[in-house]
Amino acid sequence: MKEDNKDEAVVSVKIMSILRRILVCLLILIFGITVTAVLGSLEPELEQRTEEELARSLICLPVKEQNVRLTLSGYGTAKPNLIVQISSQVGGKVVYERPCLEAGCIVPQGEVILRIDPRDYEIQLRNSQAELKRLRSEYAIVKRSIDDLERELLEQNKVLALTEEAHKRNIKLFAKKVISESQYENSQKAFALQRSENIRLKGTLAQAGISQEAIDSQIEKSLADIDKAKIDLERCTIASPFTGRIDSLNVRKDSFVKVGDKLFEIFDDSNIEVAIDIDALKITNLIDLKDILDDQYIAWFRDAGNIPAEVNWADRSDKDDFKTDGRIVRIERFNERSRTFTMVVKPEYKSGQKPILANMFCRVTIFGRTVNDVFVVPRLAIQLDGNVFVADEDSCLRSRNIEIINSSESGVVVRGLKRGDELLMQRLPRDLVAGTKVKILRPDSKSPLWHYSATPENELQAWNRQVQSINVRAKSDIKVDARLSEKQK
Repeated sequence: MKEDNKDEAVVSVKIMSILRRILVCLLILIFGITVTAVLGSLEPELEQRTEEELARSLICLPVKEQNVRLTLSGYGTAKPNLIVQISSQVGGKVVYERPCLEAGCIVPQGEVILRIDPRDYEIQLRNSQAELKRLRSEYAIVKRSIDDLERELLEQNKVLALTEEAHKRNIKLFAKKVISESQYENSQKAFALQRSENIRLKGTLAQAGISQEAIDSQIEKSLADIDKAKIDLERCTIASPFTGRIDSLNVRKDSFVKVGDKLFEIFDDSNIEVAIDIDALKITNLIDLKDILDDQYIAWFRDAGNIPAEVNWADRSDKDDFKTDGRIVRIERFNERSRTFTMVVKPEYKSGQKPILANMFCRVTIFGRTVNDVFVVPRLAIQLDGNVFVADEDSCLRSRNIEIINSSESGVVVRGLKRGDELLMQRLPRDLVAGTKVKILRPDSKSPLWHYSATPENELQAWNRQVQSINVRAKSDIKVDARLSEKQK
């Protein structure tokens, strides 16, 4: 009995513990509901807004057609058109250098910059001249011998003719038994000896002629040695080939150089060119590339049509200090990988303009043909699908297909709009689609957005400021819409 009573007591304690826990949970739940109801009653009632008030605010501006001169911009480094690497053509010790010779100094044309020790080449010149004098003397001796041999041979030919006539006469007399056999033999022997003497003289004369030709060739070689020695003497003096600026200096006075050693590099600062890469399709749309001049060479463009351009130092693009006019002087190459033309632009300086210096990174703007009745829109107005949005008479968004003619820093030139269209001047927010009713917001009339003649930098900054402002207001509208929806629920 006692054990049963103990079991009942334990069960009763457990039941009471569970009931207490349930009661505590109910009390907490009731407290939470009460607090929520009180806080809800304290919240002010939100003002109901109309559909027009809930419409998103977007930047729109009316557009108008205009005549636009197409432009393209590219970047490149200014390089001298004339760069010469001066190397040593003779070997020896540098015995002279121009005073104040340093990299960057300007030297006029013809001024002596370096001089190599010329004494070895002066000795070579004197040796060559002495050898020439000896050869000419030897040549004169051989020439005199040839003249003597020719005169002697002429006399011997006469004697041979007489000896031959006498021998023929003795042959006839011997046949008639007029002369003795010994006389006949003496006549035959005299004729043979005279003929042998003539043959010897001819051989000696031929040898003398060969010796003369050999000496003559040696004289030619000696003259060439003299010319080379004179050229080497001239090469000992290194002068500026044109008026220019020293870029790098590799030797100094008392240095030893050999043939082929690089001495210095000089370039002409007054002849600067800028090479830029321009998209091939864009440049052919911008300008009319002329064909060849005649049928002799049909594989390249004759010229670039003398197209005007503007060159500006990229680091000072916001200033006109280093801005100058220019011209496209040639099309250098077609790049197969990038599908671009390399256009070479030459600056044309005017009085008072600062020069474009070598190695400056420059922005080049090319001016092309003029197109009529087109519209200039900002880049931000072009949506990701390549079209634009306009607001109709009911302030609803409508997609509009356009044709992009040219794109530059100052905007995108397009066709496909109508005069007075309210063009959306920003990227369409993700939660908006065609047909959505919007609230048109126009910037102040003094904004660069109203003036297409504004500089590209100011124009882009204005677009960015306006878009940022509208995005902030749009986010605020979204928050208000969300709170109203929650309140209605």
